Amino acid sequence: MTKKKLLSTAICAALISPLAINSVYAQEQTESTSDKTTELDKIVVTGSLIPQAEIETATPVQSITAEEIKRQGFRDVYDVLRSQPMATGAVQDSQFSGFTPGAEPISLLGLDPGFTLVLIDGRPMADYPLLYNGQSNFVDLASIPTAMVERIDIAPGNQSAIYGSSAIAGVVNIILKKRLDGTTLGFRFGGYDQGGGGNARFQATGGHTFGDLNLVYGLQYNKQDPIYGFQRDDFDSTNDNPNPNQRYGSRTFVRLSNTLPGNYYIDPGADACTSLGHLYGGTTTYDFRPNAGSYCGSRAEPGYSSIMNKESSLSGYLNASFDINDSTELYSTILLNRSKSENNGGSRFWSGGVDTNQIIFNQNSSDFETFQHIFAPEETGGLNTNNERLTSDSYNVAAGIRGAFGASNWNYDAYYSRSEYRIKSRQLWALKDAAEDFFREQFLGPQLGEYYGYPVYAPNEAAFYQALTPEQYHSFQSEIKTDSKTWTQNLNLQLTNTELFNLPAGPVGFAAVLQAGRQYWENPTDPR
Repeated sequence: MTKKKLLSTAICAALISPLAINSVYAQEQTESTSDKTTELDKIVVTGSLIPQAEIETATPVQSITAEEIKRQGFRDVYDVLRSQPMATGAVQDSQFSGFTPGAEPISLLGLDPGFTLVLIDGRPMADYPLLYNGQSNFVDLASIPTAMVERIDIAPGNQSAIYGSSAIAGVVNIILKKRLDGTTLGFRFGGYDQGGGGNARFQATGGHTFGDLNLVYGLQYNKQDPIYGFQRDDFDSTNDNPNPNQRYGSRTFVRLSNTLPGNYYIDPGADACTSLGHLYGGTTTYDFRPNAGSYCGSRAEPGYSSIMNKESSLSGYLNASFDINDSTELYSTILLNRSKSENNGGSRFWSGGVDTNQIIFNQNSSDFETFQHIFAPEETGGLNTNNERLTSDSYNVAAGIRGAFGASNWNYDAYYSRSEYRIKSRQLWALKDAAEDFFREQFLGPQLGEYYGYPVYAPNEAAFYQALTPEQYHSFQSEIKTDSKTWTQNLNLQLTNTELFNLPAGPVGFAAVLQAGRQYWENPTDPR
């Protein structure tokens, strides 16, 4: 368990000249160009703490509106950001089975996802409880539904002077909807001609004004079926390898010598593989790998992992604001999300000598050998037996007051915000001692001592080449459980003045922020 307490106060002041207020007008151009003026709608960008017109900010902020998201058919916020030119980095997303299989991070300018600061309405989100690539923290975009997004502001490049070290690659500020009238329903579904990956999304958004009280609400449900490699012609077999010399199967049953050049395989004979032919859908055969030797293997084994994960999620959103008077507003926001995902990282395997680099000393052959067995779905009890199952719950809440000091140009925004993310992970996993005991009984026999630090056995080699029953497989398995949690909370006071004083080039603005915050991260591991 790790606790990280952050208590900081920071005064950030910035001078911008010229500065535009809510409604701005283009400066009169020279007579050689045009006398026309251009009136802009209210656009407040977030590359700085001072309200600015997008046309005048020095920070190259890009805004993506809800209309653009709908028109281009993006499935979620992650798809929106991945389509942007500055999202140049490759990431491990929901198509991967790794450290964070249920998450969708973004990499701006090719940098680690942890260097991109993701905000909701200018407020920080809790980190994903699992580490990206086992190394760094980041924010998951999968928990943000598109139905509630008004627009997304992206300020690429180093923004750490304003936002801190988390913004080295840039800032993504997701603005949620604050004003709606009526209710809108939406439904979309899709699939793939080769099967798998069927998906559907239902959205409901609406809002209403009751005098001085304004409410906006939203609901979104997503569902996606998995895609396995065997459902795609280019992934269903190693025979698809463009290099003919690489067209050989996975070593589902292999015995190799660690003293012969190149770890040469010890030939089991074709008859040994015949009884295993039903595994991996009848694709296990007596195979040969160039420069290595013969073994029992399946060329279809790599296709038994998911290339797109199974997912479902439900999100809810509520925003309320109340006008105390013409210049003061109370507001609160809550965003809830529950997601479930499953991923299959491929077949599991066992190899003898787990503590000695998978090497034992075979007393029968007086050789250092390795025995490896990759478990087929027919042995484990089904394709999805070993799936990692994640249940994620997150929320973002905020409440505050904002307004202006009388008729002056001074504006304030004071609020409290909290964001939390919880993940429960469940997965079947082999227990070391139970697995070693099982395979000693099956074919290794009792350990006969050690030879130069390696365990000595007199195995029954013929008994090695036999498939397990699901009951045997489950006898040395157990469910590994991990419950992880992160949260962050902040108390903020922000002051801005869009026209502190004037210079010949235009008005000068001012912004200051006072912030106190705390973060928490817990990622326990199963001691087994």
